[in-house]
Amino acid sequence: MDITEELENLESELDLDTIIETFPFERVHELMVKSDWRWYITDGFGVPSIESMKELVSGYIQEMKDHPEWRSIGSGGFTVYRDQNNQLKVFFGI
Repeated sequence: MDITEELENLESELDLDTIIETFPFERVHELMVKSDWRWYITDGFGVPSIESMKELVSGYIQEMKDHPEWRSIGSGGFTVYRDQNNQLKVFFGI
């Protein structure tokens, strides 16, 4: 199985500390480099750093905690959402 297949439906239960420590951001970054997946970064388009991805996901987790009525938020391939049990999860989709 290649990295694309492995990451296609990658999910992980979250709390802020756990997701940042356990989510495979390095594998997502590897996929982004291989596929030339770009985000708009301050001075143009480029492959985001692992730190940028962590900051994005952390911000989305906080937004979801601040807005319990929201079901999901996301961009750049990442989505943070509430499942049927009201648990926050992260998803990276291709």
